[in-house]
Amino acid sequence: MPENTDTTTFDNTNEAWEDSLNQPALIGDLFDEIQRCASSTQSFDTYFKQSFQKIAKHYSCPYAHLSLQLPTMVIEDYYHQGKTSPSFWKPCTDNAINDAISENTSKASFYNSKTDQTKVTLHTVTLQNAKNQTIGAMSLVVNTQGVDQAKATQNKIKSLAALISLSTGIIESRLATKHNDSKKTLTPNKALINAAKSQNEHELAFTITNNLRNKTQCEQVAISLVDGNKVNMLSISGFDETPDRNPGVLKIKDAMLECLDRLDVIVYQNEKSDWDGDKISSNYFIHKQWHEAAGGAAVASIPLMDDEHCYAILSLRRDNENPFSKEELQNIKEAVEPFGPALELVSHATRKLATHAISSARTSVKTITGPGHLFRKVMFGSAILFSLWFCFGTIEYNITVPSTVQPQKVVHVNSPYEGVIAEAFFKEGDTFQKGDILYRLNTDELQLQAT
Repeated sequence: MPENTDTTTFDNTNEAWEDSLNQPALIGDLFDEIQRCASSTQSFDTYFKQSFQKIAKHYSCPYAHLSLQLPTMVIEDYYHQGKTSPSFWKPCTDNAINDAISENTSKASFYNSKTDQTKVTLHTVTLQNAKNQTIGAMSLVVNTQGVDQAKATQNKIKSLAALISLSTGIIESRLATKHNDSKKTLTPNKALINAAKSQNEHELAFTITNNLRNKTQCEQVAISLVDGNKVNMLSISGFDETPDRNPGVLKIKDAMLECLDRLDVIVYQNEKSDWDGDKISSNYFIHKQWHEAAGGAAVASIPLMDDEHCYAILSLRRDNENPFSKEELQNIKEAVEPFGPALELVSHATRKLATHAISSARTSVKTITGPGHLFRKVMFGSAILFSLWFCFGTIEYNITVPSTVQPQKVVHVNSPYEGVIAEAFFKEGDTFQKGDILYRLNTDELQLQAT
């Protein structure tokens, strides 16, 4: 870590941040450039280096580092601009890349200079081959305005890294002398890359579902975004709209909810189908209903995951004469899963500020009220109780200050004759009422004079 800096490290997240997503087309331009690079280059070395340089140049990185280890070669590349010496950042990027590869995770570290207003983020993302095996990582130093913007940039860079990884399949297919069609390996094509510039999540989802339907020979492909314990249908292949009250749409949504509950691939098809030697499970009641309503067609649902977070559900239906296999569903899952960050980016970038605020508040409440986070729950409950007491509670105050008691009216009492007070019934400060005797005079002398 550089000296004279404060650092904040956060794991990659798919949360959207409104301030940095107001120009979603920019990431689409990079998607296009990387796709053209994959289509034109003749070697992995050239492809990875060109893609890395384009990303680093796009973000005007003061320093960036690429490190890959392939079966036949080791690829190292660097990018540098500005006055800062490369040796200033190289130890940080080396450590970040080593940690990312060993932990197989993407992270970002936010640095805030103690001596000036400089704020940068070290974005480190892993790269995979077409078999989804980690082969290295790239680390980029990006100038930023704060942690919120850094998190949004991390999501974008992870989407770009996913595209780079997926596009290796294009190069492998071009360089291979033989291609095994039976594996039906899905790789991104021009339609999916252009989808990155979609104006909303429905347009992007429409492209994905129709592309998959053509490549997998499915009768129907549907995709939905996960919102808590609900699913929001985005697209069903062959449909321009997805009316919620349509019985067919409801069947698919119910099946997606069953898949969301299991967080595992679910398939229901003819029990005589070959499922790699395993018996088809009949415990999926909702998928069974969908299977029967579709005239005995093979149906399947796939949860699209990012680490432990399920962001979308993909459902497929195909003729019962062409059932699904485990390998095929796994290939579909691996091909579509990396496009999740781009799908969520487009979704969050196009929604209104009020919707974003409501969603953020709902997420915060779920985080606090969910399992665990005992300290957060205690603090949240204490804050609510204090707010209620502050608004509606009462408290007694005893105030002590120096003061002087003054009579409202001063009355001078004169004796009708001179004499000595024999008895006083009140002293200074006592309270008396009208008719009370204040004092009695000694009348001995008066009695002598009277006699």
